[in-house]
Amino acid sequence: KALSTNKLEQVRQQISVVLQPTQFYQTLKVQELLRLFKAYYKSPIDIETIITDFKLQPHRKKYFDKLSGGWKQIVSLAIAFLSQPKLLILDEPTTGLDPHMRNILWTYIMEYNERTGGTVILTTHNMDEIELYCDKVMLIDNGVNEIFDTTEGILASGYTSVNAFYLEKVSI
Repeated sequence: KALSTNKLEQVRQQISVVLQPTQFYQTLKVQELLRLFKAYYKSPIDIETIITDFKLQPHRKKYFDKLSGGWKQIVSLAIAFLSQPKLLILDEPTTGLDPHMRNILWTYIMEYNERTGGTVILTTHNMDEIELYCDKVMLIDNGVNEIFDTTEGILASGYTSVNAFYLEKVSI
């Protein structure tokens, strides 16, 4: 059964996606982008909270196109969290981020998950991050689902790490 327009809009309001590469209105400043997307999502979250949580204070008045790749990624993620989504889909969210920025991102994701109970679907090639932060793992190799298990389940099956599992299961 097809969703009504109203129901479809309700579902859209509960999903956020961050893809690569990061592209937004290049002529807008960071705080202008946040305001724009806040209005789109009808978000109750305060922009100042997002700016603080994502350490964007020094960049708030900078034009998006003048930011480094890592800061563009952080702004994209901040925008995704504006809607307080129940489902957040992140495509390689830490690519191009230095260790400090990665820490900011993962701290926020973990707090978001604790606070809202929301679900994060993550695509990544970083096995260390999977092992540290993910509850469940789906490994897809050449379009085939090789496994869907918990990280604990993978480690309990005799692998020293998720990376060791990956190296054994995925062909080049």
